[in-house]
Amino acid sequence: MNSTIAYTKNQIAPKTSASYEVDAAGVGSKMVQLRLKPVSTAETFYTLIDRHVSASALNKQGSDRQKISLRVNDVVTNYALNQNYPNPFNPTTTINYQLPANGHVMLKVYDVLGREIRTLVDEEKSAGRYSVEFDASKFSSGIYFYTIRAGDYNAVRKMVVMK
Repeated sequence: MNSTIAYTKNQIAPKTSASYEVDAAGVGSKMVQLRLKPVSTAETFYTLIDRHVSASALNKQGSDRQKISLRVNDVVTNYALNQNYPNPFNPTTTINYQLPANGHVMLKVYDVLGREIRTLVDEEKSAGRYSVEFDASKFSSGIYFYTIRAGDYNAVRKMVVMK
């Protein structure tokens, strides 16, 4: 079943959360994914996509309807490249980033001499939050940098491989 739900700026801006009830009849114990995307306006841009809710967060209350709540702080309104974690790491680390708009994303890793050693992301992405894992098991201990380029946004962070 597919349906479209749209929230306008006037509906979501004054609130700290929004809710939508989902008919879960026939879903059983299957894993499902919902995509909810508030509507943008010229003054304000709100996006919420690919927000995963665990089965325990969906409370069935005597019927086949399930209520899903969205916190306003889940809405991506700006670009961000977060510090990887753990840091220092051996051999893998996670890099999180977020996009307020659809577009091409380039996420690369460089050594301390500025040589590109790995491209982690080079593709079109929808607005939202993302995680990517970097495996440095084939690289030596030391300082590395990762950069993101998405639209007009550019950022660099430092990470340490410690073996």
